[in-house]
Amino acid sequence: MKEGLLVSFLLLSASYCRALVVPTWSELETLLPSCTILEPSFYHHEGNDESDLNGKLVLYRDEDGYCPYSQQLWLALEAKNLDYITVLVPSGLAYNNNGEDLSMPKLKWPDGTIQSGANSIPAMLDKIQIEFPSTDTIDFYPSVSASVNVAKSSITRRFDGVMPRNTIPSSLTPYLLRIPSDDNKPRPKWDMFADEDGPYVPQRKVKVTLEEIEEILEEYNAGPFFLGNAISAADLFWLPFLERFVAQLPLIFPDVQQPREYELIDEWMAAIEEQLPCYACRIQGCETTWQRLLIASFPELKRNIKDQSSSLDWKNTDVWKRYASIRPHVADGGPAQEVAAHIVRNRDTILSRYSSSVKEEGLLEACAVLANPRYDDTESVSKDAVQVLTFLRDEVLMVPRDIGVLPAKALQAVCSGLQTKKVAS
Repeated sequence: MKEGLLVSFLLLSASYCRALVVPTWSELETLLPSCTILEPSFYHHEGNDESDLNGKLVLYRDEDGYCPYSQQLWLALEAKNLDYITVLVPSGLAYNNNGEDLSMPKLKWPDGTIQSGANSIPAMLDKIQIEFPSTDTIDFYPSVSASVNVAKSSITRRFDGVMPRNTIPSSLTPYLLRIPSDDNKPRPKWDMFADEDGPYVPQRKVKVTLEEIEEILEEYNAGPFFLGNAISAADLFWLPFLERFVAQLPLIFPDVQQPREYELIDEWMAAIEEQLPCYACRIQGCETTWQRLLIASFPELKRNIKDQSSSLDWKNTDVWKRYASIRPHVADGGPAQEVAAHIVRNRDTILSRYSSSVKEEGLLEACAVLANPRYDDTESVSKDAVQVLTFLRDEVLMVPRDIGVLPAKALQAVCSGLQTKKVAS
């Protein structure tokens, strides 16, 4: 049925001088069957039925996807391809109305055991590996040394030793803002610091941190990862913080050597994007998101920075197919169709929340554009649809809250392509 509709869709699109044929919502659901399947077991912290959580592995994470510690666990569970429930908690909310502790990150095990807090991440990774040691997925602690568990050492000893010290604990700008003077003198924010680095970690410390990470990656040269040729718990632990460094450091220190300008760091991140599909396809945050969070506190940092969120081409069908093949809720037609499926699945919320900017006709046509594998061969697209697509890109679909980096890149490509074409009035 799906294939037949797709063929008809393409033939009709080709017939009317490459005009776009806009299907109905029902036809889109048939064309994109993944949109009728919810991402596995998602609950809002106030809306879940407690009985549904009994006897299940439950990840509590912030709904915006800002928390790097929650991202560590999200990566770990997806890397192991586990069956788990996600409870989304509003960012910054510590407790629900029942007094239940929802501080992030939090992992609830089928037997009722609860692990929570950033300091518990190493113990959580240990337990995940013990409970799910399958050789079909990533081994968190591969053996590369007879005398020491290198992956564990990279987490429990090296991380705190390498990352900048005396920084303000922050999920939004981790390891970048230093603790101000404590002499209790009343001063404006910018006068708390005596040197030119202002409220930020000194530039020299950032340089030392990146150089030491480069040295760590050089130790096991059989491959690009912390332990050489195999992704381990060490990679999953460090990744969320380096991801934010890549985005935020160019705003603070635009003239220093940036993380992805270090050869081994760049090779490491590119290899993870290629070999761990769940990362680039869904979990990875984009530079725009992390930069926005920093600029919200320091507006003077706003500057035009090239987005280097992922080195992958969004048309990399191999990575996407590996990700979608074991996830029925993911569109198997590629990242652009994934955006369409997300919109179709959430259309009522979008139309209600953004009623002044998004009309149903324009949203339906926007989905049709994204769902059409030959969208770039389509000439007759209405201005309303182009405006809706642009609004969705800029104001509605956030990464990683709603979609992953590759779908976001696909949406950007579609918007850019249509803006250079002649559109129908």
